[in-house]
Amino acid sequence: MVDHLDEESSNVADMMKEKMSNDETQEEQSNGSVARKGDVYSQVLGNEKSGYVRGLGLGPTLSLLWGSKSFL
Repeated sequence: MVDHLDEESSNVADMMKEKMSNDETQEEQSNGSVARKGDVYSQVLGNEKSGYVRGLGLGPTLSLLWGSKSFL
């Protein structure tokens, strides 16, 4: 475990671990995708900001991953 996180980062990491351990069907629901609606990141950190896909760098967009923005 990383020991040099500030308190806020440590709390976020703990919340993610808890949600991941409680979500036994996470593997099945993701169908091998890198990101999905309602994933642990969005549950803990909130919805994506317009034009950004958390954890995938600057290249992919939400519409590229999930289609038209009208469905988001």
